[in-house]
Amino acid sequence: LQIRTAGLVAGERLFVGPSYRLYHHCDVSGKKVAVVGGGDNAFEYACMAAETGANVTLYHRSIRATDGFVRRAATLANVTLRRIEALPLITETPDAVWVDGDPYDLCAAMLGFEPVKPPIEVQPGTPEPVRIGDLDTLRPPRLLHAIESGQQCANRIRLLARRS
Repeated sequence: LQIRTAGLVAGERLFVGPSYRLYHHCDVSGKKVAVVGGGDNAFEYACMAAETGANVTLYHRSIRATDGFVRRAATLANVTLRRIEALPLITETPDAVWVDGDPYDLCAAMLGFEPVKPPIEVQPGTPEPVRIGDLDTLRPPRLLHAIESGQQCANRIRLLARRS
């Protein structure tokens, strides 16, 4: 899978797809943050930003997030859900990220994943794939941590492949 970008390019204030930069390298306290997406990633990011003091608007076409994330967002006074019909117009300027004409300090576009083309073909006799970053093995289960585990493993495999 690869991150769906819808043609958006990440910048200083615009983050596209799962990105730890938003929380580990940005102080979101007191900031106006837009999150675009309706899945678990979007809701988790919105909740994390709100819990650290950001005022969050979550733009979504539909809500696909699990009930736990939806309930968590509903308890936070500084999260506003905004239903949209289509992907909003998102532009970044030096001073702000604009989402459908509204300015934000930061924006995380969490548009999901799409298959990498061509798909990986498993040959007969190949051992069963190893599950890395499986949510069932993480406590507490965090989608972002699962993705990071998978990315770390993929980077390690690339490094080992270069050495051989």
